[in-house]
Amino acid sequence: MNARRMLRRGLLPFTVVVVSHAAVQTLLVAIDPREPFTTWSLLLSALSGAALLAAVCALWRIAERSALLDRRLGPLVVRTAVVGVATALAAVLLPPLVPVLVAAGCAVLAAGGVVAAGAMAARHPLRFTLLALATLVAVLFGWVADLLLGLFVTGAPAAAASWLVVGAAAVPLICLWLATALRPARIRSGARTP
Repeated sequence: MNARRMLRRGLLPFTVVVVSHAAVQTLLVAIDPREPFTTWSLLLSALSGAALLAAVCALWRIAERSALLDRRLGPLVVRTAVVGVATALAAVLLPPLVPVLVAAGCAVLAAGGVVAAGAMAARHPLRFTLLALATLVAVLFGWVADLLLGLFVTGAPAAAASWLVVGAAAVPLICLWLATALRPARIRSGARTP
């Protein structure tokens, strides 16, 4: 199944998830108190993280269903949570590592595990590398866009615009990663098959 077909099949559910997630994040920003590290602001931060986890899981699940895959939901949630926590820790401790973790996380989520992601990289090295670079560029572009947006627009409108752009960029990347994971290995001419 190619990425374009996945995107076309899941367009409405993708759109619903992206828009509803942007609305939730915007609402959380709108009701956030201005004092950091209060119980209320920490609770809202946890809710924001949970909403992001739910949206990411939903987008991957929609892509899997659009590709006619029937994977179990539990492992997807666990892998997504591990990637999310690792990325959040990197954002605090070593921010330049975040784009690399996002790309690696996409590979793991698309392939269904770390070993399968390594096999996907071995099966399609050029496609894997180009997709990882595209993911890195998308994350870096998102950072720059959010930074520039924060200079001109703040608060809830900035959150809405940011999350809509992030969601709109994430959906095609998810479909491309999953299509690469599902792509069979190319058999070289003259190679023997068992």
